[in-house]
Amino acid sequence: MQPRNARSRPRNAVETKARILDAAQQLFSAKGYAQGQLREIAELADVAVSLIPQHFGSKADLFELALIEAMKANRVLDAPTPELGRALIDYVLDDGDIRLPAMVILSIGDPVSRNITERVLRDQIVVQLAARLGPPDARDRAIEITMLATGFLIYARQLPVGDIAGRTRQKIAAILQAIIDEGTIS
Repeated sequence: MQPRNARSRPRNAVETKARILDAAQQLFSAKGYAQGQLREIAELADVAVSLIPQHFGSKADLFELALIEAMKANRVLDAPTPELGRALIDYVLDDGDIRLPAMVILSIGDPVSRNITERVLRDQIVVQLAARLGPPDARDRAIEITMLATGFLIYARQLPVGDIAGRTRQKIAAILQAIIDEGTIS
């Protein structure tokens, strides 16, 4: 079955890849890896399903690239170091794009996507954040920041138990910033 507009649209491999990647991010962030089907991605991208393996290989390869690209698009870690704790909390609590955190959260229940997410988080977030933080204990601090921010994100966005009080927002931002600055938390 041909997609709706496949015959009327000129072929453009770069544009087709971009549409497939965007559709994959949409689907994986809504349904997760295990429940997201290549046929649905093809429908969202308005392409023939046969183009997906042609451009990306396997579903796992597509998921990995979709996750990496979502991380690259997320610029929260580019915030100035003295403002990084607050920037992380603002990102979690504001109404920005949640594709990345949703893909991470929904990947947990499937062993294939969990392994991909674990590796990509380590290579794309923890390693780069640790390099930015520097000594002492940069890797440990990067993991702590990732864990706290992800946990806060799960409760704030995926399992909201109520409004987040301003004082909670400030406390979590201060804890994150203390880890960033290698301060003490009392």
